Amino acid sequence: MIQSNQNPDGFYKKRKEETNMKKTLALVLSLVMILVLGAAAAESPFTAENPGTLTVAVYDRSNMNSDYGTAIDNAWTRWIQEKVAEDLHINVEYVAVARSGAESTMTTMLAGQNAPDIIFYYDTNRVSDFVAQGGLADLTEAVELYGENLKTNLASTLPYGQYDGVQYAIPAKRGDIGHLSSFIRKDWLDKIGYELKMVDGVGYISYNDLEMVMKTWKEQGICEYPMAMTTENGTEAETMSPIYMAFLDESGFTDEVRATLPDVMWPGIKDGYAYLNKLYNEGLIQPDWAQFADETQFNNAISTGKAGFWAHAYWQGIKTQNEFMGILAQNDPTAEVVAVCVTNDDGVPAKIDQYPEYGMFIVVPVYSKHVNEAILYLDWMSIYENFEVINYGFEGEHYVRRADGSHDTTQVAPDASERISVPDLMLVYNQNPDSKCVESELITPSVPEKWQELYKNAFKAARVNTYKPYLFSKQIVSESDYSASLAEKLGELRVKSITCTPEMFEATWDELSAEYLDMGGQTVIDEKVSVFNE
Repeated sequence: MIQSNQNPDGFYKKRKEETNMKKTLALVLSLVMILVLGAAAAESPFTAENPGTLTVAVYDRSNMNSDYGTAIDNAWTRWIQEKVAEDLHINVEYVAVARSGAESTMTTMLAGQNAPDIIFYYDTNRVSDFVAQGGLADLTEAVELYGENLKTNLASTLPYGQYDGVQYAIPAKRGDIGHLSSFIRKDWLDKIGYELKMVDGVGYISYNDLEMVMKTWKEQGICEYPMAMTTENGTEAETMSPIYMAFLDESGFTDEVRATLPDVMWPGIKDGYAYLNKLYNEGLIQPDWAQFADETQFNNAISTGKAGFWAHAYWQGIKTQNEFMGILAQNDPTAEVVAVCVTNDDGVPAKIDQYPEYGMFIVVPVYSKHVNEAILYLDWMSIYENFEVINYGFEGEHYVRRADGSHDTTQVAPDASERISVPDLMLVYNQNPDSKCVESELITPSVPEKWQELYKNAFKAARVNTYKPYLFSKQIVSESDYSASLAEKLGELRVKSITCTPEMFEATWDELSAEYLDMGGQTVIDEKVSVFNE
């Protein structure tokens, strides 16, 4: 009989009444391996008679089926608690934090000295502020003593959590750093007789050809406004940068430029915005894009065939039947979409940002008395075999292992997708840290069959001519004072420079750029330059 700590209860709404011998054997073998390899965790100073204690924040997304439990009490939290108690002799208690406004909530808890021992942030500026204020525990010694697996498995991300040589945060490791892709209606290109250059499933089109194509679509009545775009709650660059970055002068794109200047001041980018301004005034861009409060109208423009070109995160709209690509297939079964890279006149694809190698920043409040337990826990989490269980379940029951080591979840039980969001529990990984598994596991049962090839090719397009964001290992003090107002001004610059008349473009750009610099932007730039050159 399989014990509850070896096969999480409540994973399904209804357990299968019968499990064949093959699955049972695979499950037992998997658990044996986990027990053996889990012993590779750092030697714990705690014992069953004198256990350690630890409180850990967990996002409560309010989307978990009640049949499975709650964010802090479900099959997988219980499995972790039991295993950590067994392997490390640490009693773990989870603390639910509502996902909406989570970072503010944790900050309030931190200031009130009632935060859990482990909290986390995506905002690196907030973390550096806490470091400067003395609000975070020094993790250096604990990592050295109890973080052998962390030092090995997170070797590429740990330095991002060091400030002046002190380890104040454990940056999670991203399995997938791909970010943006562009998309175009190939069936509409065929209608006008335009042949797209294709390389390994990815299309390439110059910005001049793109303008010509969209003009032709509009003139022939193929669509209402060829390009869909959205502000996406203030991060509108996400749906623009794969276009305007085709104008980047890469000869002047030095590490210092990348590190110290906002992208609107990179060489050539002003010309990219002038191009978008031209498209907007020619009626080729969704006319009311700047007023969108969310992405509903952007999504609808694509799914209803009003627009035939857009840019976004490469997975956006494709992952399930209910997203806008699934709806497009229902509305127009003849629709054909391909992933594309916009290029300059010389055929050089737009420079596209990658996500950083790190994800969330895991920190411990300075007043916590459980720093050692925190590092032991995170070290245990970084062991791949523990990640596998939390992320995939059990081999033979929840997935089949492919020859390349990746996990085939197409045979997964129907309720598996309703588990708690895995990164919320894993912390140290936001996805499979084995990069070869990321692409192999791209296609899941939820991805509509019609778009599976598109999904794979968008994944490739997001990796063409990329750059990494720059992260300073020292606090940029001025950002604490100016970052919010500068971000707002930058958004204003983006929107107004695109939507103004062509005659007003130069004046609008120059005026808002000067305002950006005068209200603190120059101060931030100067400090970044100074720190960069130290």
